[in-house]
Amino acid sequence: MGTRSFAWVASVLLVVGSVAPVFADPKGDITAKSKEAMESYDMMDYDAAKKSLNQALAISKKAKLDKDPVTAKVYLDLGISAYAAGDVDGAKVAFLSAVQIDPKIQISPAYKSPELQKMLDEAKAGGDTGGEAPVADTSIDCTLVKG
Repeated sequence: MGTRSFAWVASVLLVVGSVAPVFADPKGDITAKSKEAMESYDMMDYDAAKKSLNQALAISKKAKLDKDPVTAKVYLDLGISAYAAGDVDGAKVAFLSAVQIDPKIQISPAYKSPELQKMLDEAKAGGDTGGEAPVADTSIDCTLVKG
């Protein structure tokens, strides 16, 4: 009887142990993905960094943490990674998203540069891109064409 009871207790503990990850902390998962992303960034693997950050955003959305400061940090890191990969427009959009969630967000000293700081300041000012001209209308009026 003692062996049977031990086996039963071991089985219950095994099942309970396998259920525990269901109650994972989404903020912790988001933070871990963001850390993983910035490690990829540090190794100049910007595509891997963006992939991890997009996974972090998916976790955030699923956990309904869209407006949480942890998500703002993910957007900020995504902007930093996009800029490093040469995607200036993507960086601007990511910075705007970060600022909409957390208007006081700051770039970590490890990743701060004058260009990134300027872009973040512009996002905080409402997305002013500082002198970009509006797109001209280059359409052609075909009503005057004969033939």
